[in-house]
This record gives sequence, structure tokens and C-alpha cells, in this order.
Amino acid sequence: MWGETYSEEEVLDLEKKYTVQSYDASRLKSPVIIEKAKEVFLWDRNGKRYLDFSAQYGSCNIGFQNKEMIEAIGKQLKFTSASAMFIHTPRVQLAELLAKITPGNLGKSHFECTGSDAVEAALKFARKYTKKYKIISLWEGYSGEGTFGALSAHGLPDSRFDFEPLLPGFVHVSPPYCYRCDFGLRYPDCGLACLEVLEKTIAREGHIAAVILEPIPAGGGVIVFPNDYLPRLRKVCSRHNVLFILDEIVTGFGRTGKMFCCEHYDVVPDMLVIGKGFTSGYAAGAAVIVPEHFKIYDPTNPDETRQVHSLSGSPLACIAAITNINIILRDKLAKNAQKMGEYLLEGLKDLQEKSRVIGDVRGKGLLVGIELVKNKKSKEPDKDKERIIIEKCKERGLIVEGRCGGPQSVIVLHPPLIVGKEHIDTALDILSDVIESMQE
Repeated sequence: MWGETYSEEEVLDLEKKYTVQSYDASRLKSPVIIEKAKEVFLWDRNGKRYLDFSAQYGSCNIGFQNKEMIEAIGKQLKFTSASAMFIHTPRVQLAELLAKITPGNLGKSHFECTGSDAVEAALKFARKYTKKYKIISLWEGYSGEGTFGALSAHGLPDSRFDFEPLLPGFVHVSPPYCYRCDFGLRYPDCGLACLEVLEKTIAREGHIAAVILEPIPAGGGVIVFPNDYLPRLRKVCSRHNVLFILDEIVTGFGRTGKMFCCEHYDVVPDMLVIGKGFTSGYAAGAAVIVPEHFKIYDPTNPDETRQVHSLSGSPLACIAAITNINIILRDKLAKNAQKMGEYLLEGLKDLQEKSRVIGDVRGKGLLVGIELVKNKKSKEPDKDKERIIIEKCKERGLIVEGRCGGPQSVIVLHPPLIVGKEHIDTALDILSDVIESMQE
């Protein structure tokens, strides 16, 4: 019962008995029961410390137990909550702040609870605004699994199979995954054939409302696009009067070395979807940001179809987001992500040269992928190694993630943005030892 102290065995038994076993923890050989966290570390109930290079699915950008954040949330809890029916000051202040920090003419925000909710909202807005119904997204992209709309745009087949048929009007095309080009070509000689196919798909399909994608697909294995892909795609969308939606749920708020990843490529989307690092996981919050001139809703029309949740844009979530953004800006965490990311990539590239099982290392800022293969020449994936490496790293006190399904094998690293060289050195030492042991 509530308030009782349970043994580790009892907790695991109750987890199996009373929760639907859809969480990642249920798939681990020996799940970790987390008791506390601070900065970049987690502790289990036995007192074992873990260096967290997952940042809880890439959410906790400012690190755990940030005192400033806890004080701000605690102060807000003393005041009232509010549903989306009401206007409240924190929501207005957050919308104003987002208008100031987002690129270009993005200036109006719609708040949601989770990343999947925000993707869902963006898809609905695209259909409502354009009066067209088809959406193009990329295979290997992660659009979320929490709603049927998000899952229909989702590009990782393993997550889709059990829920098909999904929604009509969603079209998938090949990504610029240069390490595993679907067309067997090499960049730059390919001329971005994948983008040419995308443009032809727009023309052939017709009725395309939007193209939605992540600037770096994280769940798909940290696929870093060629530098000219997003600028050229922006022009393709403008040329065909198709909305260009960027999903920066993972890449936003300093993760890649800039506040938003699209700033690396000097592109401005028609819609920007944010989540995860938006509140650093201290409260459930996400948003869709659109240009100031977008008229999606007529507030004077009581018969308009709405997109709303009871707790979307709650005062608590808004205070968490404002505090989080101020910390990221003040403490220059994007700059730290760039600097530490370069240091991490350099160390992993050295490891790649010595290893027979690392086929590719790629990333931007503190979003990095290590692609594992059975043979560097054949590039045959090795899913078993991915699972074993994640488990062995955990045993050594390092938490890392794997690619979200599919045959490719990628270790994904996205630690809190407050990491220092000493943390990266520890992670590199553990990864080096674990990967070296896989070659024996």
C-alpha cells in the first residue's frame, strides 16, 4: 500500500502485476529501480551510482535536481492550476519568450502536454490551414508513438506494425542516411537523389499539406543530414506551396550546440514542434510554434473545431519552461553542448579507428550515435551487440540508449547539457572497455 517500503523484488513483481509492460525497463535483463538523481547522475535503491548519458530520453537538458527549477515549481504549486479554458500570466509570458528566441517570424505558440501531442497538433493545423490532407515524412524518422497521427508520420516500422492500418494520407520517403543510402549512391556525387525523389513525390501524390521531419532523426539512430539537405528542402516546400514542419522535440533547446538545430542550416520552418528539453522533464510540456501571420483559428467563431487538452499550457508547465529556458540561456548550455560534443565525437572517432565493430560515429553537439556492425566492409548490423553493450554499460554505471527499433544497431548518447570533460572521459573509458570486450 501507499507509504509502505517495498523490497527490490517486491517492486519488480508489482511492476509486472499492475503496469502494462510497454516500457523499455521491462525489456532490460536487469531493470534499474531509480531512487534519486542529481546533476548528471542517477542512484538506484542499492546506492549504486550511474552516469546518465540518456538524459531520460534526451529530456533533462539542465540536469537533475536543479535548485532554481525546484524553487520555481514549488512556488507555482502554491498557486492555482488552470485548464486551457482560462488565460493565465505564465502562459502569456512563455509565449512571448518563445517568440523572442525562435528563428525568423515564428511568433505564435500552441501548447501541448507531450511531444506526440504537439506533432498531432501540427498535423491537424497543417490540414486545417492548407485544406489539403496528405503528409510526407521520412523513413527512420521518429514522430512519436503516443497518438495515431504521430504514429502515422512515424518512420520506424517496428513501432507501427501492431497498430496498422494507420491513418490515410501519410506518405514516407527515403531519408538522407548517407551511411546506408537506399539508392546505393555516395554524397555529394548523388546530388541528393533522395531529395529529388521527395520533390517528385510531392508532384505525383498531389494534395500534400506538409513535410514533417526532424533535423537530425535521433530515435532512428542520430542521422546527420548533409549540410545542404534542409536548405534545399525548404526551397522545395516553398516552391510547391507545402508547409515545412521541423520536429525539434529532441534537438531543441541547446542539444545540438545552438538553441535550435535549424539555426545550423539557416532555415526557418513554417511550424516548429518542441518538447522534451522544453521543460527538461520537470513538467509535461510541449508546443507548436507558427509564424505570426498564420490564421489557424478564428477566435470569434464558436463553431470552430478545437485542438485542446485539459492541462495543455498549464501554469506549472509554463513556469517550468520559462525557468528552463532562462537557465539554458544564462548558463550558455548550448555553447557547452557544442564544446563537449566536439570532445565526445573526437574520443569516439579514436575508438572507431581501433574497433572492428564501430561502423560509423556521427552527431552534432551532445546528440551522438555509434553505429555497430558485424563487419565494417559489409556494414551488416549487429542488434545483439547493441543490446549487450547497453546492458554491460549499465553494469559499469553508464546509462545509454539504443536505436528505437529497426534492424540497424546504434548506441545513442544525449547526456544533460551540463556535462564536463570528466564525465565524458568516464563514459569513453566505459564504452571503450565494453566495446573492446565484444571483439575478443
